[in-house]
Amino acid sequence: MKVWALHGFGLNQLRFEERPVPKPTANEVLIRIASVSLNYRDKLLYDGLYNPELRFPIVPVADAAGEVVEVGGAVNRFRIGDKVVTQYAT
Repeated sequence: MKVWALHGFGLNQLRFEERPVPKPTANEVLIRIASVSLNYRDKLLYDGLYNPELRFPIVPVADAAGEVVEVGGAVNRFRIGDKVVTQYAT
């Protein structure tokens, strides 16, 4: 899969990379992302103001929309083919 990975603070540390597709654990779903947005949290993250203790590299996108393509064995709320949105929450 292709990702934008942040390797340090600052937009100059953002790199487009190829990574293996992860396998969801029992309580996870795998989503094929169709679109993302960068929000204020992402801007703070790039600038090192959100959490200066972050361990890099990270994929810094909080909001996305896509389709469930795989579900873990304990998942019963989502099914393959469901259209979903993500929202970062603490």
